Amino acid sequence: MLVSILLALSIGVSAILIAANIFLSITTQFARRFQISPLIISVILVALMTTLPELTVTLMAIEKADSGLALGNALGSFVTNLLLVLGLAMTIGKVKIGTHKTQRTALILMSVTVLFVALHFSSIQTRMAGWLLIFILMVTFSIQLAMGINGRKNEDKKYIKHVKFLNRRSKTTPLWLLILLSILSVLGLGIGGNITVNAISKLSVLLGISTSFLGMTLVSVSTSLPEMATILTAQKKKENKVVVGTILGSNIINITLFPGLVAIFTSTLEIGWFELFFVLLAAASITIVIYKFRGKILSHWLGWLFLLGYMGFLITSYAVQ
Repeated sequence: MLVSILLALSIGVSAILIAANIFLSITTQFARRFQISPLIISVILVALMTTLPELTVTLMAIEKADSGLALGNALGSFVTNLLLVLGLAMTIGKVKIGTHKTQRTALILMSVTVLFVALHFSSIQTRMAGWLLIFILMVTFSIQLAMGINGRKNEDKKYIKHVKFLNRRSKTTPLWLLILLSILSVLGLGIGGNITVNAISKLSVLLGISTSFLGMTLVSVSTSLPEMATILTAQKKKENKVVVGTILGSNIINITLFPGLVAIFTSTLEIGWFELFFVLLAAASITIVIYKFRGKILSHWLGWLFLLGYMGFLITSYAVQ
């Protein structure tokens, strides 16, 4: 039993890693073809694709009327992305922060997080709160696209000039091929995420771990593997905007789309105080860091500090389960 679970886990993780690597290459091609900053492509397109495992868990949990697992996974992934994934990226490599759109996107993430917490304590009808969260996500994506288009004439001038030079020197990948590879990558991420989540779920049951603790920790780590794989691959290729954009975009989706779906279909948004505390802490930490280190490389000690914060999150999750 244990051997088969570990084998399935290794297959799932491998599928995620391969699909993430392919999708990163496709993302840079899309950015080059449409002449939009890789940050904006990452915040929207890459973030959507890398959150497919979270979407899978959310839909499975909704079907089983287990809102605790769905919300725990979404908020656990939020904290995991910011403290564990970004923390690892900072400790093992170099992460450089942008100077314009990155700060605005971080501010959007912080604003959306504060609004999410406010909705939890408000008297607004739960389903209405769910629709509001999804509407906020749509508005956020629209703002990101507007920033990307506007950036062509401002801070992204140098990038656009370089892209035009590359396009003149070499042929761009046909659009139909990019779409086909995107679909295959999505399937790879979805299948790999499903296999990984199921394997970890079985392992957790075997070890007697509760559903709430499972959602906040083991499942959230497994569903964050696409973000981790994409970010580490992007870091290796020195795609700093993809690294930061994927983190911010994924968390905007985690704090809006998934809780929104849970609220709409289960009519509940029951969240513990410690989840809300760590979500606010993680969002505030990344926002402060992005503003303080504008245009600079994040230091390794900061990465260790983020990892320490994640350890505190795990300990607290275990203590209150």
